[in-house]
Amino acid sequence: MYKKVHTISYILFKYGNFSKPFLNLMLEEKLPKEWYYYFVAQRYKWSQDYELALQYVEKALKLSKDNLTLYYILLSDKVNFLRFLKDKNAEFILEDIRKNFSKIPILARKIIAPILYDYYLKRSYEGRSAKIRFWSKEYLKDPSTYVFILWNRANMEVMENNIRSAIRLYFEGAKTALKIPHPTGILSNLNNASWYLKDIHPCFSLNISKKACYYLGCFREDMEGRFYILDTLFEIQKIVRDEDIWETAEIICLLYDDLPEKGGWGTKEHYKSLFEFCNTKRINFDISSYENTKELREYLINIGKDKKLYELSDILGISKPNLSKILKGWTFKVRSETIRNILERIDLKVDYMNDPYPIVNEYVKLKIIMEFLQNKEKLKKISKEKRKILFISTYMSLIKRNDYKGNFNLKELYSLFINDIDLFIQKAEKNMFIMWFTNKIIGKSHPLLEGRKDLAVKFFNILPLKKRDKFINYYLNLNEKDRILIDEFIRNYVRYDRKWGVSFSKGMLKNFIQEFRLKPLPTLLSVYSLDKKSERKRLVNNLDKIVL
Repeated sequence: MYKKVHTISYILFKYGNFSKPFLNLMLEEKLPKEWYYYFVAQRYKWSQDYELALQYVEKALKLSKDNLTLYYILLSDKVNFLRFLKDKNAEFILEDIRKNFSKIPILARKIIAPILYDYYLKRSYEGRSAKIRFWSKEYLKDPSTYVFILWNRANMEVMENNIRSAIRLYFEGAKTALKIPHPTGILSNLNNASWYLKDIHPCFSLNISKKACYYLGCFREDMEGRFYILDTLFEIQKIVRDEDIWETAEIICLLYDDLPEKGGWGTKEHYKSLFEFCNTKRINFDISSYENTKELREYLINIGKDKKLYELSDILGISKPNLSKILKGWTFKVRSETIRNILERIDLKVDYMNDPYPIVNEYVKLKIIMEFLQNKEKLKKISKEKRKILFISTYMSLIKRNDYKGNFNLKELYSLFINDIDLFIQKAEKNMFIMWFTNKIIGKSHPLLEGRKDLAVKFFNILPLKKRDKFINYYLNLNEKDRILIDEFIRNYVRYDRKWGVSFSKGMLKNFIQEFRLKPLPTLLSVYSLDKKSERKRLVNNLDKIVL
């Protein structure tokens, strides 16, 4: 047992929140009280409830003075929680740890080293101590420790206004974190690099920010917990006037409801103005007409400034009498087709941030239509088996699908997509949402959705051909609540399909694993990535039913 808890405690440090299934599994084991308290504290740490986490650390510390490894791991946690709570006692504990560093067992030393490094870096920056010197470079060979060291050094370079040095360190940190993988290290380093690059090299910054969004989709189910990634991307897209900014705005609106209500940074309160702005700019596929506002009239007049009415009529493709009524405000509504026809006739660079909403909304719809016209020919060249994987994987990548349920019947649309592509295209041409969805199947999606989609594609590619059909058909007949559980299972199976150096004896889902030729450990970890026992039970019941 002690060997396993040591291994798991290192896994928690090495992979951070990504190792959540191991934590959930350990909390079901029969553990000594001190280890149980330690693991409970980790759960509260990840939910950022530092006061409650500190209470459990204190309980564990009282029971672990004979176990130096656990004692110092707990002490490092205590320091972190005190610092988050702005308690100055953290400094006294850190000073004591520094004096006894050589006596600390190696596992605990790896975990403590970056905390000490960060603390003394800040002290040296404030002029309260000399530059930190490490007692040994051994811990630098540990990638997770090194990621934290690089992160702290980069942040210090930012404080000293050495932005180029900081960016180099962020990139090195992201590269190291990717090899582990340590999702928090990947996301934080890429996000900070893109943020500090945005005013120097905005286009390069945009690419880095999109990578961060891709990895957010790859590694995190609770994407709202890293909402700042989307915030950064949106800010950079504003700078470069990226035409895909509307999709980021849509995702921001969809995930905003999942944020905590209040409490400062990372909450609804913090992101309220961002949400409200995105919500006013949200694209609506179903609008057929718009209010003829003064803003819209001035925009149309500006297109043909210095031109006479009949000349502007020719440019816009609107009859002179009708155009006159629109520009004078005598027509209260302007049809969406009218605006789209205008956009088709003139080559306009539409500004998502500043142009009238009807112009932006119809421009996005026009782009979707044009992209679909290109993609519908590509569809016919894709094999039936590949179409199956792409369709279902794209569907699984979507967020808050209940918002879209009125747009199509999933089973019916899947059947057409696989068995009658011409009829599918005819149906799509009459439905803007299906056109948009088809474009996501064939082309690139938003990077966050693309990360989720790639995981599903990998999963279906490892299933035997006949078993794949059985799995998909079962999935199509589920209700949306159960589909969401299956989606998470699939993504997490691929995420956790790697060597962990530890095993568990739980014998769940044996028939399911054998039927679909899956591996036991990633299957188990995928189930235990769900925090609620009721959800795990529901998921297991669904997976068992597939093989009946």
